[in-house]
Amino acid sequence: MASASAASASAPELTSGDRSADADVTSSDLALRGFVAGDTVVAARDLCVRGKVVVRQGGSGYVIGPAASSGRICVQFEQREDQSENRLNCLPDELRHTLAGGFLAGTRVRLHHALETQRGVLPAGCCGVVIGPARD
Repeated sequence: MASASAASASAPELTSGDRSADADVTSSDLALRGFVAGDTVVAARDLCVRGKVVVRQGGSGYVIGPAASSGRICVQFEQREDQSENRLNCLPDELRHTLAGGFLAGTRVRLHHALETQRGVLPAGCCGVVIGPARD
């Protein structure tokens, strides 16, 4: 199970596993990791604090921004199992984007109709993989 820490000053940060690659996350780091403040995300797995599940896998939330905790992203989840409204500081691999139509990054898709792009036309039946949200 994953480890998340409550984003409140009174709650201690809890971690599990090897976090040696963590560094402070800035707004530009968030973008490089594919997350931007306001992005809608889901928990990639159950998230725990002090050994108890506080957000179930698939729980929906949105990115607030970089967390004060090293290597983490501050997320406000819509529903928590412990009924708390505190934000969680999550590692990037604990989150997945939710996209229009309910797609997740990594979902295999197929075109039902031809799609005109700047590079040309993609024919109906063409396959692809969702890589993340569109940035206009």
